[in-house]
Amino acid sequence: MRFFLISALALSLSITAFAKKDDDRYYAVKTDHLQSYLKTQQSIRVLNSLKGYSLVRLSPQQVMDISEHVHKVEHNCGGVIDISVDVEDNKVSVFSAFHQFLKTPKLREYDYQINDTEKVNHVLNNLSKSNYERDLRAFTSFPNRFANSDDGVRAAEYLRDKVADYAKHYEGKRIGVQLISTPRYRQASVIVKIAGTDPSLPGVLVGGHLDSYSGNKPAVDDDASGTIASLEVFRALVASGLQFKRNIYVAFYAAEEWGLHGSKRIANIFQEKGIALKGIMQLDMIAYSDETNHHFTFVRDYTSDKLTNYTKQLAKHYLNTPDSKIADTRCGYGCSDHASWHVRSYATVTPFEAAMNSMNGRLHTSNDTMRYADIDHAFRFVQLAAAFVAETADPE
Repeated sequence: MRFFLISALALSLSITAFAKKDDDRYYAVKTDHLQSYLKTQQSIRVLNSLKGYSLVRLSPQQVMDISEHVHKVEHNCGGVIDISVDVEDNKVSVFSAFHQFLKTPKLREYDYQINDTEKVNHVLNNLSKSNYERDLRAFTSFPNRFANSDDGVRAAEYLRDKVADYAKHYEGKRIGVQLISTPRYRQASVIVKIAGTDPSLPGVLVGGHLDSYSGNKPAVDDDASGTIASLEVFRALVASGLQFKRNIYVAFYAAEEWGLHGSKRIANIFQEKGIALKGIMQLDMIAYSDETNHHFTFVRDYTSDKLTNYTKQLAKHYLNTPDSKIADTRCGYGCSDHASWHVRSYATVTPFEAAMNSMNGRLHTSNDTMRYADIDHAFRFVQLAAAFVAETADPE
């Protein structure tokens, strides 16, 4: 059955075009990325600069241009963080929101242990590589999943309906699925909840971003790979028939490519409602392996060291991953949705496909296709995510 864990917000409030001056928003941009961009581009007024970030007001086209520059010239991801979300959600000034973003959070962390090998392995046995690949192909059949396009809207609705379809085949689970609107973007985020038997305990969350860059870009790796991994984890959890003490959440974030917009909204909602989470895993780009010898490469900034070390132990325990196949990397800034949770003091972990200088260089282009996707590589992340959620959620 369905129930709603968060009040719905009308999708009609979102804008539909990028033409108006009101579409300009405030962003935090890594200062060296901005300076590199400005060497050859128009001047952008910097409102404040602190701790390696600059506060600027950008049009949607400037956001796109900076992100393209960061990928092509700096060989890095993303590049902008939407500060306006916090201004709107928390009713604070843009400068207060910028300063809050720069603060070093005191993470709420817990005791992480491996205690339920038999039950977790039962969940892992319900995963299907062929099902993952089939759903990945289906999801990337949309011409694009741009957050302000009809296809982007339909992609979110597709995930909502897919969750409902998987859920109805399994009795005895209290499962809710909800679209969460993303102001100024037509695409909604999707939140799924499997209710635990003890909702007083902090929950567990896994997710990825469902949107793509604009244009005809199937965006298989960035980030259909992580989105459908999260969907396959959900399917295996409910197929296992197990009950869990903790609430389990699966998140499909809208408008990540536009400054982590969707995940910031959801993190703000969770914080406002006092929803505690024992751990959060972000899956963003897990399907490219041509330039790495590692099975997992963990992002070590805007993440929890304690939760990351625990997740490495899960990889060794459940997937028999040797130390030589585990590595670390750094983005240098908040490069994906885990940063939205981190600045709200939630503990996060982000296993990534490769080191930043070895990641898929075809992202944000029409060449990010199934041709270059390594399903075996990606499926390791599906297994790791399932082990993370099942172990951390305390199976009964």
